[in-house]
Amino acid sequence: YSRLLYSLECRRLGIGFLPPDVNASRAGFFVERKNLIRVPLGMIAHLPEALLKTISTEIQNTPFQSLEDFFVRTSASEAALHLLLRAGALDSLVPSRTEAVWTIRQLARNGTLMPATPQTRDQMPDTPLAERLRDEFELLGFTISAHPLDLWPEVAWETYCPVSQLGECIGRRVTLCGLIVADRTHHQSNGELMKFMTLCDRTGLIETEMFARAFRKFGLETIRHPVVEVTGVVMPFEGASGHTLRVEAVRKPRRKQKALDSKASLPYRVWHEDDHAY
Repeated sequence: YSRLLYSLECRRLGIGFLPPDVNASRAGFFVERKNLIRVPLGMIAHLPEALLKTISTEIQNTPFQSLEDFFVRTSASEAALHLLLRAGALDSLVPSRTEAVWTIRQLARNGTLMPATPQTRDQMPDTPLAERLRDEFELLGFTISAHPLDLWPEVAWETYCPVSQLGECIGRRVTLCGLIVADRTHHQSNGELMKFMTLCDRTGLIETEMFARAFRKFGLETIRHPVVEVTGVVMPFEGASGHTLRVEAVRKPRRKQKALDSKASLPYRVWHEDDHAY
């Protein structure tokens, strides 16, 4: 499974994460505080192995005191500094990530730090949450600062059937919305392609199956959109507890403004198997 899927299961269990940190991280994941796991520096994509070794050696002597101290002791390149910054690994050394961009530029060009003017500092608001989440997703494979679904605040999540309530809808047609966290194609017995997807919302994860007929019609939508609206029938597992969703249609999620215009009286809709009015 992907890092994203494991991180979502942690969140479901009430376990959060702390970002990589040049002073606090270790070689692997570890519990730093109750229900909080510290992410290792080695999880940051494209970070040079030589720099990781240098950091490990340096902090055995004394922690880094500032961004300038880190730069002098590690000789990190400007590109590597930006990777660390975007992943949150320099947060303990800088007042804000936006100000750190200015600091990195000064260090890379001059080898030392020139003082910022008050006017310069006033123009340095902190990095917005959405930008942090995008950086974390790109560099770590999952988000730390907030739930990954916060990357799509425009989606009308409250209008869909929650994943956690699918067990109450066995044999019924439902429409839900979720982030695709895992997927794979498979050949049916007749040789036609089908697809399995794992979707998540804030309440849980659901395994779905899209047979060939639906895959031919809607398979492209599962590539175009990381978050999808899915309509299907909730099916029990044969000979085992649990259930899956047999996908019938996949669409782009509806946005909040459209949800406000909806005439539905319920916060989400559940359709009976014989009701084809999506």
